[in-house]
Amino acid sequence: MLKGIVISAVLTFLWITAQIAIVHLRKPRRFFALLCALFSSTVPLYPLLYLLTPADLFVLPPACARSSDALGIVTGLVAHLLFFFAYVEVFYYVERSVTLRMLVEVARRPGCGIDDLRSHYRVETMVEERLNAMRGNGFIGLSEGVWRLTRRGRRFARVCILSRRVLNLGPGQ
Repeated sequence: MLKGIVISAVLTFLWITAQIAIVHLRKPRRFFALLCALFSSTVPLYPLLYLLTPADLFVLPPACARSSDALGIVTGLVAHLLFFFAYVEVFYYVERSVTLRMLVEVARRPGCGIDDLRSHYRVETMVEERLNAMRGNGFIGLSEGVWRLTRRGRRFARVCILSRRVLNLGPGQ
């Protein structure tokens, strides 16, 4: 089992490193699509690496090398998916968080006041950016000046509503 998790961690490190290199070489229009493409490219590699490497990976203790291949592969694939979800959460927290953006702004411009922040962070701009991001990801469309959910957007909204209900977070605001 540990072998699968180690291979998963190595593949995760490699696709995250590739993502960082790519975004520094050219800025992609759709970051999430890039994340998904890179992650997806490592999924078929995982079972291949699992089957082609020794049970102890040359470093694991013998007790950790004793598990069935099926259990090891499944455990590693689940870990790989969880690593992906964790990275996406971290990525979007850093990329989308208004609080972190403001913190960076204050760090870059010591002594900036509330008026400086208000001029830089207009609510209209933030809402427009989010609407454009949702449109770019296929969740909404603009028709005759009105935003409407796409089929994908309706499905995702249902999942969000159900998730909020299950977690007792209220209807959302």
